[in-house]
Amino acid sequence: MNYISVLTEAGLDFETQIKGIAEPDLNEMCQAQNVTHLPETYKQFMLQCGRGAGLYARDSDFTFPRVCNLKNELERELATEGIALPDNAFVFAAYQGYQYKYFICDENEDPAVFLVMFTDEETSPTLVNVTLSQELLEGISQYKSAFYES
Repeated sequence: MNYISVLTEAGLDFETQIKGIAEPDLNEMCQAQNVTHLPETYKQFMLQCGRGAGLYARDSDFTFPRVCNLKNELERELATEGIALPDNAFVFAAYQGYQYKYFICDENEDPAVFLVMFTDEETSPTLVNVTLSQELLEGISQYKSAFYES
């Protein structure tokens, strides 16, 4: 998928440059989060937008190299709740230190997305989207609405 075109068509292609990462950066992310395989959907997004995606998710941590530390952060927080993250989880986004999104790195090239939200109530992973591509497209649509339809 051409995420740059999707962001441009949504009018989110300014203020912050849309800039991707390089293949070696993908390897660094795998090593940092101790996974052996990243899904193709995520690789394509990061190769196109891994250092910046215009107005999309500018208030979230998802860019390289910041994404490298997200799994360790989430694991530390979950440990205080007595919850373990799956070993093959890859934490790809965080919002203000209390919301984290991850997917499972298996052979699925467009995996489901899970959310962990730390609130006063129960903290547990919740399925939020059946595919990563759907999660990304819905997120872009939400940011477009926030900037142009409010």
